[in-house]
Amino acid sequence: MIIAAPDSPRSDRVMTIGVMGGSGFIGQHLLPSLLDGGSQVRHLQRRESSAVPLAGSTYHVGDLNDSQVLRDFLRGTDVVVNLAWPTCAEVAPESFARYLAEACIETKVSRLIQVSTAMVVGRPCASCVDESTVPNPLTAYEKNKLAVEQQLRASLDSQVDLAILRPTAVFGPGSKNLEQLARRMLDWPLWARHLQRFLYGKRNMHLVPVEHVVQAIEWLAQHPEPLRGEAFIIDADAHKANHYQAIDELLAPILGAPLVRSTVHLPSPLLHLLLRVLRRSQDDPNMHICGNRLRRLGFAPKKNFEQAVIEYGQWYAQHGVGRS
Repeated sequence: MIIAAPDSPRSDRVMTIGVMGGSGFIGQHLLPSLLDGGSQVRHLQRRESSAVPLAGSTYHVGDLNDSQVLRDFLRGTDVVVNLAWPTCAEVAPESFARYLAEACIETKVSRLIQVSTAMVVGRPCASCVDESTVPNPLTAYEKNKLAVEQQLRASLDSQVDLAILRPTAVFGPGSKNLEQLARRMLDWPLWARHLQRFLYGKRNMHLVPVEHVVQAIEWLAQHPEPLRGEAFIIDADAHKANHYQAIDELLAPILGAPLVRSTVHLPSPLLHLLLRVLRRSQDDPNMHICGNRLRRLGFAPKKNFEQAVIEYGQWYAQHGVGRS
């Protein structure tokens, strides 16, 4: 991966990318893709047993909460991708973001890509959500993720270029997203599936293939212009199959479950009320998330959404059945 300006992540040498949290779901897909792209890759793991054994990469073992470990890892890195979360319950999200920013500044990192979540939006006032939507987080998870974003912007203060990537519900082989649905399709009686299809109907599932997320991270890492702390949503909400009944129909034949084609469903206002009673943050079944900024800059995901769902079903049929 070759790059071209001395004050940006690009120069006349191979880019060195540091990944924090490389043993997680997204990291396990990101690391080999970065290596295939020609980058020098290093990753920070909490324990030696969790290190991903990838030829061509180097890994550091240590705790995110140890400032010296963090600085040793970051030194000599061009772009840092943070997929991690501090393990110590006593470390507030803002404190973690502050010392991460300080370490990036001290070690002269060119760009930090913070992988957050589109769900920081919480319960928005409008059904159409993009990067300009003012977040209204309700859960501790949503509030903490937003707090990290805000603290990084304040602490980096343009000394290190910052991009915040907000994926929707990331799925792919090995993911937790879609696992519950796949298990229910195999374990529940048929009447229960009919009931689930009736309840959730055309509710948008906000799924996005992990390949889209990996591609977006690599694209942001290589982008030649400053990203200036902007948030970028990566989503696939516009795809016609990104709703409950369509996903159920795509997975059924692959999992060997009966194919149910009924499109009858609970009216959206009633489902909205039900989700509100259940205290769901995203309680609007018609909420549509649209990441405009990446598209405006020319980003175009390559992975076909329906094919990604099919591949997940194939993986689950082979490896996921029987998982707790």
